[in-house]
Amino acid sequence: MNERGTVVVEALVALLIVAFAVGMLFETIGGGARRTAALAGRERAMLVAQSQLAQAATTPVPGTTTGLDGDLAWSVAVTNVDGLAPEPLAQLTVRVAPAAGGAPLATLSTLRLRG
Repeated sequence: MNERGTVVVEALVALLIVAFAVGMLFETIGGGARRTAALAGRERAMLVAQSQLAQAATTPVPGTTTGLDGDLAWSVAVTNVDGLAPEPLAQLTVRVAPAAGGAPLATLSTLRLRG
């Protein structure tokens, strides 16, 4: 009977080790999926920012413009910059964040000649 009890305890310990290993595997796979989704969201935010920056750079007008692109909110701020160059410049800054709120996912800034 003593030997039989030892076998049961060994089987339970082995089962606990396997369960722990499977749990860690699921956690690793789930973490990878979350990181992949976050990276895809940042990549999409960068594409939106690049698109808005290219559009605003054609004719920079001082002020702030905002809009939505799906679940992303973007803003383009154009400010006049004087004294840096012989020609008048405008600084364009684009920020893209989740429309539900939160930290910006992408921020781009550049200088352009004022037209």
